[in-house]
Amino acid sequence: MVQKKRPQILTYLFLSVAYLSYWISGLMLILFGVIGTVITYPFGIQRRFFKSIFYHYLHFFVDSLLPFYQIYKIKSNLKDQQFSNSENFIFVANHCGKLDGLLLLAYHKNLIPTMKSFYTKRPVYYIMTKLLGMVSLNSSSYMELPTAIADCKNILNNGNSLLMFPEGTRSYSNKILPFKPLAFKLSIDTGIPIFPVIITSELPFMSKTPGSYFPVRNFNFNIKYLHPILPIEDEKPVQFAGRLQKIYVDNLRSLV
Repeated sequence: MVQKKRPQILTYLFLSVAYLSYWISGLMLILFGVIGTVITYPFGIQRRFFKSIFYHYLHFFVDSLLPFYQIYKIKSNLKDQQFSNSENFIFVANHCGKLDGLLLLAYHKNLIPTMKSFYTKRPVYYIMTKLLGMVSLNSSSYMELPTAIADCKNILNNGNSLLMFPEGTRSYSNKILPFKPLAFKLSIDTGIPIFPVIITSELPFMSKTPGSYFPVRNFNFNIKYLHPILPIEDEKPVQFAGRLQKIYVDNLRSLV
């Protein structure tokens, strides 16, 4: 059942308060995290300390605060998935809006994302990258790419999971953009399966669509976890990427 539009003044009020809360609490998180990191540094647990604070904060913000402001509700089949926290995967998701990564990070404590080097040069993201061990990724730079690939493999070899968006950018529509092969090369090289995740929303939110930062009504975010997929024998990264892209296209078509 489609919900009624709310008064425009309430839309701007709720979203403005939510965004302000996000930036204020985010800055407090960084400040508290940096202070806590300095205090815990002699004990060698600084990164573990900050990760714990970060993921608890993120879960509260995504799962409680934004739904409290009547912005969205989250529907997910995560509970139906049979895997333990000790297993690691390369989580691959389509990229609709800026909240996509946060939606997934909030529910997986051992999940480490890759981030465009464009963002990691900004002070706040730079600090988060260093404290959380995120991977700065510039797929167009032949100088930086080998280091990023090595960092990704270290994350996977240490038992953590990796989050990647193979489209590389947000789409202007619900159509899937061509998948880049890096995530699939990592899966082939390490033997760690790809875990496909499909994110859809009833309304565009924080996307490239004009007006998407202030949706006119409460809406549903749908997060669908598919089954982990391994490469076929002798399958090349480009072929693996193409096979997964077709799965995404077919699933999104069935959801329309």
